[in-house]
Amino acid sequence: MSLQAIIDTASAMEFDRRRIVATSISRSQRIKTAERLTAQPWTFKITPSGAFRFSDNRGVLEVLYLNERVTEYQVRLANNPRLAYITQYRGELTTPQLTALRTTATSTASITIDTLPAIGGDITTATYIFRAGDFVQPANSRYPYTVTGDVQRGSGSVVTLTLNRPIITSENTTITNQTLVVGTDTTMRLLVVDLPAYNIVPGGLVQFSGDFRVVERVV
Repeated sequence: MSLQAIIDTASAMEFDRRRIVATSISRSQRIKTAERLTAQPWTFKITPSGAFRFSDNRGVLEVLYLNERVTEYQVRLANNPRLAYITQYRGELTTPQLTALRTTATSTASITIDTLPAIGGDITTATYIFRAGDFVQPANSRYPYTVTGDVQRGSGSVVTLTLNRPIITSENTTITNQTLVVGTDTTMRLLVVDLPAYNIVPGGLVQFSGDFRVVERVV
């Protein structure tokens, strides 16, 4: 067991995806807002399962407490099939059709993709390539994004996906001409920034004293 297993068996997960927005009220009671464009890393509060058998997980505790706030974990939010709904792809393409998609251009918070499936048969201009909330990740990138609106095939040769946050360029990789990792196959790099203590309880069980707080590591 590792952080991945903590996520897989969590009793609850709290997602904090709020953007950094400042507000002020003028003397005339007008509200002004200003957004700071940042990487907008994902933050989670993970409530662990009630108890684990200590004898089975003693080594896991060593790894968790050794890696705290230092070593990142690469995890899938839907690694457990019971949690697949969190990142499940809801568009209408088949796996081979998704695999054929390529990124051809990027903007501040969007990706344009080409090599779309040809119109004909089950594919029409109204076929949904992606649905709002679908997870996408350029194959060579550390970072997943979500699509903010439904995207249909249309009649053109490309479509543009508007993303939930600005594209993170600090990893110094070129994300054009890349395939897309989609849905439950997307991954995240997370750091545990708040690791709870643990208690040994009768019956050879171990319980964590509180929640895990983890943050996406942006390099």
